[in-house]
Amino acid sequence: MTPRLAASNIFSESGQSVASRRMTLMNMQESTVSARLPDATERELLDLPDGVPVLSVLVIACDASGQAVQVSDVLLPADRQELEDTYRLN
Repeated sequence: MTPRLAASNIFSESGQSVASRRMTLMNMQESTVSARLPDATERELLDLPDGVPVLSVLVIACDASGQAVQVSDVLLPADRQELEDTYRLN
């Protein structure tokens, strides 16, 4: 069993929370979403009937120098998802 993190440990010496420190490290995020048919193993793991596509979602977050600091690669059943994007236009 992992001990609970003491409240004092979630702040750096500067008093900045770990979450806000992490957000300042991430300067850019690139997301790629593509649809395809799953292979047999993916179909079995996701309990999909034949013919149901999957969405492959790859997200790469980079710091100001362009170095990747976080990568997420997720496979989702396409018939159970809804995608929504919001963009600032100014």
